[in-house]
Amino acid sequence: MLQPIENEVWQLIEPGVEELGLKIVRVRFTGGSGSNVLQVMIEPTEATRDNPLSATVGQCAKVSRMAAALLDVEDTISARYSLEISSTGMERPLVTEKDFKDYAGSRVKVQMAVPFNDRRKFIGVMQGCENGEVAITLDENEMEVNLPYEQIKFAHLYFTDEDIKQIMNMTEE
Repeated sequence: MLQPIENEVWQLIEPGVEELGLKIVRVRFTGGSGSNVLQVMIEPTEATRDNPLSATVGQCAKVSRMAAALLDVEDTISARYSLEISSTGMERPLVTEKDFKDYAGSRVKVQMAVPFNDRRKFIGVMQGCENGEVAITLDENEMEVNLPYEQIKFAHLYFTDEDIKQIMNMTEE
């Protein structure tokens, strides 16, 4: 799922991010024709499915300064780019196989890089990830599909309007 440059950036800045009590969730390098963007998404180390925490603005600023310095010294990306550091938010991306294991039981939206069973988008409750396959019980018919991890283009936590109402009611109590 990671491009080589994204993997290189991840490996370069991960020790510094961990020193700050944070972990990298996603690294994405996009753009072209002079408008390249390097996005790094972080969250506190203790963030889990049952303990959804977000990085603060101050933590994002610290990671930004550290990452910018390392990337400048190592000259990892030769093209011009903008560096963006952000926290995960509600629709946290699922990137690594560990993410798919750790967030089992969560509702997810998955987009495949190539069609699987004649479709690319799947929404349902993720059962987990084993042997390179992500198991999802689909919302539409409660059937389980096993999607090849290596063919997943993008995946994130997904909340229905009803899910959001329940979350809002829980915070008001």
